[in-house]
Amino acid sequence: MQEYKTLIDTGIKGNSSTGDILYDGGEKLNINTNNLYNVFGDYRLFDETMQGQGKQKLHGTGYYQKHTRMYYLDTPEGVEMGSLHDVDTSTGKLDIKLPPAKLGEGIIIINSNGSLSKDTPVILSTFGSDTIAGHGARLSLEMPKTKTTLWCTRQDQGIGVWEYRIESMFGNHQLAVDSDLMLDTTEKTIEIGNVDHYNTIKLLLHGVSQNQKSFKSSEMLISILHSSNEVYKTEYAVLKNNGDLFSIDFIIESGILKAKVKSLSGNVAFSIKSIGTIKVGAV
Repeated sequence: MQEYKTLIDTGIKGNSSTGDILYDGGEKLNINTNNLYNVFGDYRLFDETMQGQGKQKLHGTGYYQKHTRMYYLDTPEGVEMGSLHDVDTSTGKLDIKLPPAKLGEGIIIINSNGSLSKDTPVILSTFGSDTIAGHGARLSLEMPKTKTTLWCTRQDQGIGVWEYRIESMFGNHQLAVDSDLMLDTTEKTIEIGNVDHYNTIKLLLHGVSQNQKSFKSSEMLISILHSSNEVYKTEYAVLKNNGDLFSIDFIIESGILKAKVKSLSGNVAFSIKSIGTIKVGAV
């Protein structure tokens, strides 16, 4: 897809007999320009005769290339580092070879048409002795409409280690609240957000006493009845060693969902974080 960066040989200043002739310099400029357009534009619009002239446009954030199967067959040494791929397995399993792992660099793969499945996966294989954390030399991508980010995070005795994350491309994944504060016996207010944005929120709570000897961790599920502006809650999965360190309740004021929290004795370092939300009717 790309050729290596090429510089025009400008020769020695004032000496017209050295350096590239005008034709060769123009060829090098075209090569470099093609490289840019092939990475940041739709490579499918590149053609052998006009080389994408009048067809390709640059995408400022890069372009997820929709390569043919032949492209992946023709890359036995691995796809290009830093490349973006929108894969299609509607006609069957697809094998992709990763490039030699390089510390601090990565590759991103998406499946926008939902063709990934257990029967039609993308099979990633590493180069040489490189490994994918937790999977060895191979990783199967089977979840449709997901984004997989692979990054080389370390090298152990010359062996590159890829770590990865798989996440949904679509849906509402907002973080309603993520706050840390010091509590005393005076009630404090934490604003969570516009009540219309949520029907249900799942929270993770944690508190620890100032002397580090007492703690409490739990999960809490809250649900909002919009017709009456009531908030219902239930706490579960509670871990604690010396009773309840804090109390928490929820109210709605002027359309804003708020948490009211306080320590039950002494100073308590408190954290609250949402780990999931639901909005009925969200696409």
